[in-house]
Amino acid sequence: EPEAQDKDGKGREGKEKDQKDQKDQKESKESKGKGKDKGEGKGKGEQSGSGNGWSADAEKLLRLVKRLGPRNPNLCSSAFLNNFFRDLRLPQLRVGPCLGEAAVGFSQLLSLDVSRNYLVDIAYLPPNLRFLRAYNNRLTRLSCKPLASLCFLGLGFNPLGDAGFADASKFPNLLSLDAGNTDTASLANAKLKLKPLAMLRHLYLLGSPVCLLPFYRLQLIHQVPQLQVLDGLAPSEEELAEAQQLPETGEACSSHVPESAGGGLDWCRVTLAFGQLTSHQELLREALLTAADEEAIASQAAEAAAAGEEVVERDALAEKCGQESQLRLTFQLPNGIWVATSSINLCKKTYEVEEGQPPPPVVLKESLKLKALRQESGEQLSFDLRFDEDLGGLRALRQWLQRGLQIKLWYLAKPPETPEAAQPLQPLEAKVDTGMEDAKPADSADGGATEVAAVTGEDAEVVAEAAPSSVKEDKDGVGVCLGGCVVPLSSLLQRTPTSIGYPDPWQHVAEVSVVSVAHWLNPEIQVPKERDKEKAEKVEKPAPAAQLDLVLSLYATPLEDVVESEEEAPPAPKAKAKAKGKK
Repeated sequence: EPEAQDKDGKGREGKEKDQKDQKDQKESKESKGKGKDKGEGKGKGEQSGSGNGWSADAEKLLRLVKRLGPRNPNLCSSAFLNNFFRDLRLPQLRVGPCLGEAAVGFSQLLSLDVSRNYLVDIAYLPPNLRFLRAYNNRLTRLSCKPLASLCFLGLGFNPLGDAGFADASKFPNLLSLDAGNTDTASLANAKLKLKPLAMLRHLYLLGSPVCLLPFYRLQLIHQVPQLQVLDGLAPSEEELAEAQQLPETGEACSSHVPESAGGGLDWCRVTLAFGQLTSHQELLREALLTAADEEAIASQAAEAAAAGEEVVERDALAEKCGQESQLRLTFQLPNGIWVATSSINLCKKTYEVEEGQPPPPVVLKESLKLKALRQESGEQLSFDLRFDEDLGGLRALRQWLQRGLQIKLWYLAKPPETPEAAQPLQPLEAKVDTGMEDAKPADSADGGATEVAAVTGEDAEVVAEAAPSSVKEDKDGVGVCLGGCVVPLSSLLQRTPTSIGYPDPWQHVAEVSVVSVAHWLNPEIQVPKERDKEKAEKVEKPAPAAQLDLVLSLYATPLEDVVESEEEAPPAPKAKAKAKGKK
């Protein structure tokens, strides 16, 4: 018998079906909203909803399983599965250490993503593969056989050296190659291996050591003229015209380098210019002043007031520091060596007093001008970094930019002794422990820049581990570490040089917070985050912290001498006249 119908003309089954559909629509809307709130992109929401995150063929396979059953022998056979898939996405599944021979069986596979795994080598590939994404692995080589079908190869964020980059020439029909943020450093090797790739149109090397070399865009455009996009930018008409004028060797850029140039294909000048230091008194107060010191001054003032004497306002921090106290900075070079700067007075100059008179009060400076700072030996803060034949210096420079510039601020109770004659740098001396004793620069040929040797690999790690990390008492006149900071320099790795002539200085202007040693291990200090100005005002900064301005330059021109104007001592206060009156 027909079921009873409601007023809307729908039976019970139809009504239940409509309710179920409405419920499903409501749940799907809520899931999309949650995904947006959590920052999960549209792609992630679609993958989780459709269930095809691991393959574009997943839905088709699921329909077959529902129709034939999960235990169907045809569906479970390797012969069927190997020929079924055309797309596989297998990121973050601990695949490794090598892509094995089983990959050859996927004869119909066109796209494969094995990013974020433990692959060291790719020995086998599907025979008809067109797109391979192997980002964020441990790849050093691609020992697979040549494959003519591959047109896209993504190898970014791998320790792929020059030998591994050379394996890209195994794919003659490659259209796009992404080798950004790898260890590729040899420009000559890159030109040699990319020349046979006649179909190559897109190339990305940004973040690799080779992109730090001047003129590398011109030389690659000259060697691979069919390139349409290099590092995300199309070659300009000026670059194309300049590249056509290069000889076949492509080495004309390095000839006749002017004396004012800040680098070439085998070296780079790094300079550092400090600006102003403010709010440093908070660091001094935390490191030097104790509660007992403040209580002692307060008790003395109370005693003077009780005795009817005039109470003179005293600064506990200034008296603790003393008139001869100074500050200095240390920073780490790409080779791992810590360099100490000259020292600067903490206190203002004071007037002279006659014998028998009380000493003048000590007044701390509210801000310190650091433009005239030099090395401890008197050399300018300029360093010539040689890349060497094995390009170890170039790789060390890239690691330094990734790690960031480490700076430490030191307090000296008295001026340091006059340094002896400058000695050549010894990269692995045990004196690196203090971060200041090892800061003896080498003699420079032109009297301006210090030549820096490269320290890479395990040696660089030893030097970095020996750097100071905690407050130390000033027992040997070395000083007390007040705090430090890490200046992020990764933006220089993402800079695309556009100069046609000799390399222009690459400048990085920064204003950083020098935090106390107690906050040194704070993750946001070790790995600073770039924030918007509006958000930065709302976020509370860790206290105490000093503000430091600086400019770091690569391929810099010689620094100009900055002479700090001498501070004049204030006049002595006039003696107060005694009041006349009856006894």
